[in-house]
Amino acid sequence: MRPHLGVAFLLLSHDSCYTASMKDFFRTMIDSVYHPGFYRELLDKPMAGSVRYFFALALGVSTTITLLFALPLAAGINRFLSQAPEQFFAYYPDGVEVNVSAGHVTVNQPEPYYFPIPTQFKDEFALQGVEHVLAIDTRGEATPDAMKLHRTLILISRDHVAYRDEEGGIRMQAIDPNVSFTVTEPWLRTLEEVMSSYYRYVAPAVMMTIFLLLLSSFSLGTLAYLIILALPIWAILRVLGIQTTYAKAYQVGLHATTIMALAQIVFLVAMISVPFLPTCAMLALVALNYWMAFRPASPVSPPTV
Repeated sequence: MRPHLGVAFLLLSHDSCYTASMKDFFRTMIDSVYHPGFYRELLDKPMAGSVRYFFALALGVSTTITLLFALPLAAGINRFLSQAPEQFFAYYPDGVEVNVSAGHVTVNQPEPYYFPIPTQFKDEFALQGVEHVLAIDTRGEATPDAMKLHRTLILISRDHVAYRDEEGGIRMQAIDPNVSFTVTEPWLRTLEEVMSSYYRYVAPAVMMTIFLLLLSSFSLGTLAYLIILALPIWAILRVLGIQTTYAKAYQVGLHATTIMALAQIVFLVAMISVPFLPTCAMLALVALNYWMAFRPASPVSPPTV
């Protein structure tokens, strides 16, 4: 066999295996929703296959939700990063220099000096009693009362910074005496040019973070939930006269969680929440599948003469 034909054969073989695996996954996913024969055979199958299916399901659910919600978010991030720098420099006052030397702050403008809230956000922040993004007053103290007086989000004094935290409280922090730098518009533009080379990685990093968080939360959360949920599954099987173990009930749950996963996607898209409905649907489908799988055969009527 020629080398290039061998490579082509390997690629085609790989694609065929991948396609077959995807078909097997989707067939198992459909059977996991409703297929009495599948659930009957599941009682005699090893746990390893069910574990592999569950993690493939977790991967599929996490990927689907990421694509549905993170792609629009990524587009918004890229749009923001393309527009924000110029909007910031249009906002930044000409000729303002803020110097930090040995932890002490000075500004080349009359004090107190204010950086006002941008026009498009004024109404929103006015409700909170805030008119400025930043106030510099090196003659006063950075205290909560001073922040209220200056009506600002951030207040810089000679050697302290006060700011509002996410909970609406005010925090104060001393400026490190070992820190020295000067903030000017050219310095900020140079900094932005350095940072701009990394902008293209922000959206993919956010998407990957969302995907990993979804994957870990769905996998670990569902596996932990099944520790409890396997008990009613076990009870359903016993009521139907199926003698089995808790471990086997847990294995059944690994497949039955398919309906819960699909419900989560539907609820997220529809932006609704119905507590315990996916769990109830899952238990009902387990009962239905095993009742259909083990129900007594209907008696055959004798032929009529």
